[in-house]
Amino acid sequence: MADSFDVMTTLAEMMTGIVYPNGTANPSVTGSDVICYPGWPTQSVLDNDILASKSHVSIFCLPGGQNTTRYNTRHQRIGAAPAPTLSWAVSGVTATISGAVSVPQNVGIIVDDVAYTYAVQHADTLATICSALAGLIAENRACTSSGPVITIPAALTIIARVGAVSNIGQELSRQKECYQITVWAATPANRKLLMSAIRTALAATPRLSLIDGFGARLRYRNGTPLDDTQKALLYRYDLFYEVEYATTASSTASQAIAWTVSVAGASVDPAAAPSISFNF
Repeated sequence: MADSFDVMTTLAEMMTGIVYPNGTANPSVTGSDVICYPGWPTQSVLDNDILASKSHVSIFCLPGGQNTTRYNTRHQRIGAAPAPTLSWAVSGVTATISGAVSVPQNVGIIVDDVAYTYAVQHADTLATICSALAGLIAENRACTSSGPVITIPAALTIIARVGAVSNIGQELSRQKECYQITVWAATPANRKLLMSAIRTALAATPRLSLIDGFGARLRYRNGTPLDDTQKALLYRYDLFYEVEYATTASSTASQAIAWTVSVAGASVDPAAAPSISFNF
């Protein structure tokens, strides 16, 4: 779940990339040091840094906000589905498993249209996975296992599958908040360089990617220079942006490797054709 602190942190990380376009090991757009961070500056630190010609860019969430919940709250997959690390090879009446054992993932064998599935555990080996599946199959028919191989005598068809587990998220609500991005510089020239770089980069960034894998909309509101502290050699520019983002809940969903079958409008008995469904 993302919150206002996550939004501020995301914006602060973006600011660092903007003011150091060639990396922090190279000069900033001003040629002098710049630090970017979420929150409001500490006055004593800011004063000392300004005297040393070091600029600040701070990001602060302003009070208020608006509830903008309006979207369907269905589950969405977050990121690409991971590739399974296990695989099967079927030959005649045997199925051989190979690969690296990792979790979470599920393995299954469909023997003559009857499915048997097993969730891989942390302590498993290829041999224990086969032993567990063979035990399930043996409850209905002759079956043995030896190491990574399962043998099912008299089987007419054997289909072996591996299913991955994906991260999914559900949008619970949505809100719009205003964020203040403030440039604090020792000279008007540095203030202008920083403000221009930030405005230009954010104008080309209508959406943010937040820590929960969901996107957020970024929209410029206004900006203004403040020179009332120029006697202290402090030149400030405030930029205001609206960020609309979701409050989310995350969970996981398993890829289906076996399923129930509907015949003439009626479901087959799950005991005869087990199924795996998404665990929403």
